[in-house]
Amino acid sequence: MKRRIFIVLSMSLLVFSLIGCDLLSNLLAQFDVTLPFTLPTGPVTTVDPDPAVSDRITAPTKLVLVDGTLSWTPVAGVTSYDIFADGVLLNSVAEVSYPVGVPVTRTIYTVVAKGPAGMLDSLPSVGVAFVPDAATEIALIDAAIATRGFPEGIPGFSAELVRRGMPAAEFDAMLEGISLEFEELDVAALSEAVDRILVLAATVIHREALIAAVIHIMPEQFLEPQLTAIEAMIESYTDLRDRTWNPSDRVMYDQIIRELQTRQAELLELQEMIEVDPDLVIASLTRLVDYLVEVLGGLDGGALDGLIALLEAGDADVAELLLVKNEMVQVLLDTIPEIDDFVLLYRTLLAFANPTDLAGAELLANEAAVRARYELELSLRFLLASEALFEELLSPHLMTVPEGDLLGPSRMIRAFAIDYLSFKAENADLIAAADAALDDATDYLLFRQAVRLSNTMLENAGTPQGDIDAMNVFYDAITPELFVKIEDTDELIVDRMMTYFAENAENAIYLKAVLRGIGYDGETFYNHATGETFDTVTEYDRAYLLASYAYKAELFRMIDEIAGSLSVDEAADLIDVLKVVFPMFLTDLDAINFDTAADADAILLAFATALDAEGTQAVAMLQRIAAYVVDNDVYGGIATIYAEADAYWTDLYGADYDAIEGMDRSYGRYRYMVYFAHHYDALLTPDMIAFLDAASIAYFDLMRAGMLPGSDLDDDYWDERQELFDDRLLVVIAGARACGDLDPDLLTEVDKDTLDDMFATLFGLGTFHDDLI
Repeated sequence: MKRRIFIVLSMSLLVFSLIGCDLLSNLLAQFDVTLPFTLPTGPVTTVDPDPAVSDRITAPTKLVLVDGTLSWTPVAGVTSYDIFADGVLLNSVAEVSYPVGVPVTRTIYTVVAKGPAGMLDSLPSVGVAFVPDAATEIALIDAAIATRGFPEGIPGFSAELVRRGMPAAEFDAMLEGISLEFEELDVAALSEAVDRILVLAATVIHREALIAAVIHIMPEQFLEPQLTAIEAMIESYTDLRDRTWNPSDRVMYDQIIRELQTRQAELLELQEMIEVDPDLVIASLTRLVDYLVEVLGGLDGGALDGLIALLEAGDADVAELLLVKNEMVQVLLDTIPEIDDFVLLYRTLLAFANPTDLAGAELLANEAAVRARYELELSLRFLLASEALFEELLSPHLMTVPEGDLLGPSRMIRAFAIDYLSFKAENADLIAAADAALDDATDYLLFRQAVRLSNTMLENAGTPQGDIDAMNVFYDAITPELFVKIEDTDELIVDRMMTYFAENAENAIYLKAVLRGIGYDGETFYNHATGETFDTVTEYDRAYLLASYAYKAELFRMIDEIAGSLSVDEAADLIDVLKVVFPMFLTDLDAINFDTAADADAILLAFATALDAEGTQAVAMLQRIAAYVVDNDVYGGIATIYAEADAYWTDLYGADYDAIEGMDRSYGRYRYMVYFAHHYDALLTPDMIAFLDAASIAYFDLMRAGMLPGSDLDDDYWDERQELFDDRLLVVIAGARACGDLDPDLLTEVDKDTLDDMFATLFGLGTFHDDLI
């Protein structure tokens, strides 16, 4: 199945980096620690993740070593476990305990659950250590902590650190390194700072033990005091809210209370996750820290030094910045996490959500990891291919326009489109592999699982169940068949849009900006988009009219290129997608009021009814109109008529004829009207008129039902508007039929009245006639 790649940073990047870094930041926040550098994000290399590989069985947890016997929590469905001592296999057993005896030296034990049929073995468990003189080690760690401002120690920390296998000497060296880093770190000397951080990281060999000790003390030492304080603050602000008479104060206190409750919910989720499965948190954070160190090490020396040199120089050109950007992205492409890492973080996400309705979610862990890894690599390779976009982002023009660059959006979109097409061409094999990695059915299951996960997280955040149920009506409407149509239609339309923008520098958005830039500031006629100024009123009007004709011609050409060649089946698929996606879009913008699942059902039914009746026909009519305008060069023709009128008036009145008060404009106006009457006559065929009649019914039914923006008026109002529309349509049809073939030099007064009525009606309909000559 075609995969949508219209993204720069994929959801997998968020899963691995943002969720992981947020969890790490949450933990660091408990210690009031601020890192002296920004955590980097994202990574990957081109590999071939095999989706046929089954999920790994869950690793054993909660290892305990007492009196020479190692024991652990059993894993459901597992009948055999491998026991390792410092990474060396000791034995395989069917029980959930094993006598390891009394080793002579420090030994760290881990256990691997043997996967049943169809599943891989687990990753190694979080380790537990035998330390010959544990009491002495604990005392040394307590002493090291005491010398750093904690004379009473940190209850439970030292013992857990030793139980997990970190030597006291390693811990002391780490503390010394942290002291040097935070006391002497010179931000200006970034390269040296990174070197120091990497040296510090290298001294911490037993990172898992350190993280395990922090997680062990966190509930009692940090989370519970914070929860107690937050609860007291909520009670205090609740009391203040209940006693105040000022409505604005009530609103303020309610906002504070909501923010406190959100923080409270996050801490409770973290606390429960640590209580239920601390080993999962330890394993995830250990891998995350290892990964961040790996990325930082990859950046150090090459790409990072290049970036620092450019920053210090202060005058880097775009080519140099692009080179550094590519080097940094390549590092991320060379340090991709493994599939197992994605699975680990995926399971951590499930645990953090504390799901109540995600039974079986872990069964798709491997598939989710495969998809995330492909999406991540595609995202980074898009960054690597993004030359035109970065050149635009770094262009001096963009950075020096004081009040906004009106042409900037069009250049930015075109640059993105150029990079998008280049990326797809250069990575066709990788995109094909990503498409083939998982079938449509599995992709749909991942989508449904993401919805369930989102629901759970919203519930945990205190979102009212009614709001969740209402949004789920839209998600539930996305069937497996519609899901495929959304993916395919999305890529089809996006590809055509990107091709259009890449091939057209003066595209519709560019020409709209040129048109919008024409104005008058009370002293000067100017075009803010292009920097032009106009000496006379006539020059100003001429620029506006020609810009308007150019924009409208290009708009219809864009529509023709994007939608003109859609087949009947493709158009039908597009309408099926819009039945769900368009109302979802409107509700996201709060353009439609809905509060309950019943409201959402009504919205979907209303749009399905309207689009079932006229949707495919609407696409066909849009295709016909766009093709007609392009094939007949409608706006090129009107530009020619304007040029003739311009010359006529210049000869008659002089160069600045528009400055003449009450000037007779009938020469150009009626030529304009007859010209468009002719084209309306050609377009308003019986089937087009029948469509407009039916579309009027569908549109005003939606307005009466309150399903479109601005529809919050009573039915009588919309009944009147519908009747007015139908009457106006009849006036336009009659005018087009009567005047479409007239000679503008031989018009009677009756002809002129008919044309005046027709175009007054068109103005009332809000059509494209604000550029009347």
